[in-house]
Amino acid sequence: MFDALDSLVKRDEISDAPQMIPFLRELSNDERIPLIARNHASRIVKTIEKKKEEKK
Repeated sequence: MFDALDSLVKRDEISDAPQMIPFLRELSNDERIPLIARNHASRIVKTIEKKKEEKK
């Protein structure tokens, strides 16, 4: 799931990716989710923020 989302974010195929940041941050802090998934959620947040800054 995160691989597909990461791919979509990197290709700018999500119209308003910054809206997902709060949800992804919540997932990255949820200890019920495996560590590798939490780390991937954090990386996606960083990618979204980086792309957001590039567009400014």
